[in-house]
Amino acid sequence: MCLRRRNSRKEDRGNIHADAGLTLVRRVELVGRMESGSRPQNVVAAFGVSRRTVYKWLARRRKEEELFDKSSRPHHSPTALQPRTIG
Repeated sequence: MCLRRRNSRKEDRGNIHADAGLTLVRRVELVGRMESGSRPQNVVAAFGVSRRTVYKWLARRRKEEELFDKSSRPHHSPTALQPRTIG
Protein backbone atom coordinates (compact mmCIF):
# COMPACT_ATOMS: atom_id res chain seq x y z
CA MET A 1 0.00 0.00 0.00
CA CYS A 2 1.45 3.33 -1.05
CA LEU A 3 0.95 6.47 1.03
CA ARG A 4 1.69 9.91 -0.38
CA ARG A 5 2.99 12.63 1.88
CA ARG A 6 0.60 15.55 1.56
CA ASN A 7 1.92 17.78 4.31
CA SER A 8 4.70 18.07 6.84
CA ARG A 9 2.75 16.76 9.84
CA LYS A 10 4.34 14.19 12.11
CA GLU A 11 1.98 11.42 10.96
CA ASP A 12 0.82 11.08 7.34
CA ARG A 13 -2.95 11.65 7.32
CA GLY A 14 -3.31 10.50 3.72
CA ASN A 15 -6.59 11.26 2.03
CA ILE A 16 -8.89 11.43 5.07
CA HIS A 17 -11.16 14.15 6.34
CA ALA A 18 -10.10 16.45 9.16
CA ASP A 19 -12.41 14.87 11.76
CA ALA A 20 -11.30 11.28 11.19
CA GLY A 21 -10.20 9.65 14.42
CA LEU A 22 -7.69 7.33 12.79
CA THR A 23 -5.28 7.65 9.90
CA LEU A 24 -4.90 4.87 7.37
CA VAL A 25 -1.74 3.69 9.11
CA ARG A 26 -3.53 3.51 12.47
CA ARG A 27 -6.50 1.66 10.92
CA VAL A 28 -4.16 -0.98 9.51
CA GLU A 29 -2.52 -1.28 12.93
CA LEU A 30 -5.91 -1.53 14.68
CA VAL A 31 -7.11 -4.30 12.35
CA GLY A 32 -3.79 -6.11 12.72
CA ARG A 33 -4.11 -6.15 16.49
CA MET A 34 -7.65 -7.54 16.29
CA GLU A 35 -6.60 -10.21 13.79
CA SER A 36 -3.68 -11.21 16.01
CA GLY A 37 -6.07 -11.97 18.85
CA SER A 38 -6.07 -8.83 20.97
CA ARG A 39 -9.18 -8.33 23.08
CA PRO A 40 -11.55 -5.66 21.73
CA GLN A 41 -11.57 -3.67 24.99
CA ASN A 42 -7.76 -3.47 24.89
CA VAL A 43 -7.82 -2.21 21.28
CA VAL A 44 -10.52 0.34 22.17
CA ALA A 45 -8.39 1.68 25.02
CA ALA A 46 -5.16 1.71 23.00
CA PHE A 47 -6.61 3.63 20.06
CA GLY A 48 -9.11 5.84 21.88
CA VAL A 49 -12.03 4.85 19.65
CA SER A 50 -15.36 3.17 20.28
CA ARG A 51 -16.01 -0.56 20.12
CA ARG A 52 -18.28 0.13 17.15
CA THR A 53 -15.40 1.80 15.30
CA VAL A 54 -13.12 -1.18 15.95
CA TYR A 55 -15.67 -3.59 14.53
CA LYS A 56 -16.43 -1.29 11.56
CA TRP A 57 -12.82 -1.36 10.38
CA LEU A 58 -12.49 -5.07 11.10
CA ALA A 59 -15.63 -5.80 9.03
CA ARG A 60 -14.28 -3.75 6.12
CA ARG A 61 -11.00 -5.69 6.21
CA ARG A 62 -12.87 -9.00 6.26
CA LYS A 63 -14.88 -7.89 3.21
CA GLU A 64 -11.51 -7.16 1.58
CA GLU A 65 -12.36 -3.47 1.26
CA GLU A 66 -9.81 -0.69 1.51
CA LEU A 67 -9.51 1.04 4.87
CA PHE A 68 -10.14 4.50 3.41
CA ASP A 69 -13.01 6.76 4.43
CA LYS A 70 -16.14 6.26 2.37
CA SER A 71 -18.09 9.16 0.97
CA SER A 72 -21.36 9.93 2.70
CA ARG A 73 -22.68 11.58 -0.47
CA PRO A 74 -25.76 9.77 -1.79
CA HIS A 75 -25.41 7.87 -5.06
CA HIS A 76 -28.85 8.97 -6.17
CA SER A 77 -30.97 12.06 -5.41
CA PRO A 78 -34.44 11.50 -6.85
CA THR A 79 -35.80 14.82 -5.57
CA ALA A 80 -32.89 16.95 -6.81
CA LEU A 81 -33.77 19.82 -9.11
CA GLN A 82 -32.72 19.54 -12.73
CA PRO A 83 -30.01 21.98 -13.79
CA ARG A 84 -31.33 24.95 -15.76
CA THR A 85 -30.41 25.01 -19.38
CA ILE A 86 -29.09 28.32 -20.59
CA GLY A 87 -29.84 28.98 -24.15
